[in-house]
Amino acid sequence: MNSEIKLHGKNLSKSFRKKNAGQPSIIFAEINLSIKTGSFMGLMGESGCGKSTLLKIMAGLETPDSGSVFVGKQAIFQDGKMPLNEAKFAEFRRKNFGFIFQSHQLIPELTVLENVILPLQLKDWSTKRAKKRAQEMLSHVSLELQDSFPQEISVGQQQRVGIARALIHQPSMIFADEPTASLDPENSEGVVELLLGLQEEYDSTILMVTHTPELVNGLDGVFKFEKAEQSGPYRLVSS
Repeated sequence: MNSEIKLHGKNLSKSFRKKNAGQPSIIFAEINLSIKTGSFMGLMGESGCGKSTLLKIMAGLETPDSGSVFVGKQAIFQDGKMPLNEAKFAEFRRKNFGFIFQSHQLIPELTVLENVILPLQLKDWSTKRAKKRAQEMLSHVSLELQDSFPQEISVGQQQRVGIARALIHQPSMIFADEPTASLDPENSEGVVELLLGLQEEYDSTILMVTHTPELVNGLDGVFKFEKAEQSGPYRLVSS
């Protein structure tokens, strides 16, 4: 890990409007966070605090009401607006980001190997080169069931496939939204240990949402959502 800032959010605010409600409800306001290149940071908070929403904003998947997000020197949002057009941002995201979700989002009609290869097909890799790279990644996550379909393997194995797919193009930034939510404690610890090892190997920067305190042990730091006042918006503190 070095001192260079990889991901930076400045004065981020987000609210939502309930159906048939008057004024919008503020989820969080004036949030600031910075993540150093090569670090593995956790993001925690009680249910409904907005941790997954903040993760999606940092990844450019959801728009903030106000504030800015930078990945390195590239602005994802400035003053609540995306400066890149849709095509240019999609290209930037494919090149630089990896996503790991709790639901795996594997395509059931494709084999394990075919699911992992997908990101490289979007980058126009040759079939031979993409297959070799996918097999290497599956070996990294200790999974040999490349010809099986997602429904034929365990939930823990499915999550390993999701991790292999997220890292196959060696993204510089990985966003993980509660990747262990559907796993038992043993498999959950295994997934985080796997991510720690791969993060060190590839020097990726990781932001992971979790609600399990035990899983942030060994990470480089943790951001936690807290309320300064009972009725006020959440604030973010780091440790």
